[in-house]
Amino acid sequence: MPHASRHVSPPSPTAQEPVGPRDSGSPAAVRPASFAQKRLWFLAQLPSGNAAYNEPLAFRLDGPLDRDALAHCLDVLTERHEVLRTRLVESEGEVWQHIDPPGAGFSLALVDLTDSADPEARLEALRSEEAGTPFDLAVGPLGRGTLVTLGEGSRILLLTFHHTVYDGHSMSVMMRELGRLYAARTSGDTDPLPPLDVQYADHAQVQHDAVTDGALSAQESYWQGALAGAPAVLELPADRTRPAEQAYEGGRVEYAVDAATTDAL
Repeated sequence: MPHASRHVSPPSPTAQEPVGPRDSGSPAAVRPASFAQKRLWFLAQLPSGNAAYNEPLAFRLDGPLDRDALAHCLDVLTERHEVLRTRLVESEGEVWQHIDPPGAGFSLALVDLTDSADPEARLEALRSEEAGTPFDLAVGPLGRGTLVTLGEGSRILLLTFHHTVYDGHSMSVMMRELGRLYAARTSGDTDPLPPLDVQYADHAQVQHDAVTDGALSAQESYWQGALAGAPAVLELPADRTRPAEQAYEGGRVEYAVDAATTDAL
């Protein structure tokens, strides 16, 4: 089964050092972080901020399951998508993506609650622990999983990723590809997924090039004009005093948007 590996970080680059594809003798490829990653990295430095941007997922798996095949498929996805092997490392005020080479696999723990007196309560405790345990963005890995056995033919797959490397669209891609890989693995077929031409680090590079080349200057000019005269501080009504330090308490709030509002949007 895969296991979490200890990462040894290479010397962090300075702004003047070349940044490009990984050399064969280098332990990690060093690429610019995207603007979204930089924002989330900054927020993760605030008190209680890191675990607030965990992306916890839970999937019920009923029926027969080949655990080794599942673990293998998660390993394959980690090799396939560089962002699942990415850490965020700060150097001299700048944040960089450190993309570790393939081979370490995906960290998947196994927990058997078959003989537990209250498996559902224990499962809920595990889910809470997984969601609330922070990641070390510089050390990584920034994704982990736990396969919980509740009984014969009843399992829960817990997956947790940091938002710097995972979002809602990532979940759709991962579940679709995981399903195809598992079906192929358990039937003896070869890997059905085509090679990837573009990785997330390439998207981040395009962002940086657009800024350097001045491609966003028109947008900057538009918003400078649109926001001219706007108040420096936007005072919004609230039902309580805003705390000096955000605590990220209370979970998530669900709400519905009616059809007329959706159509107008």
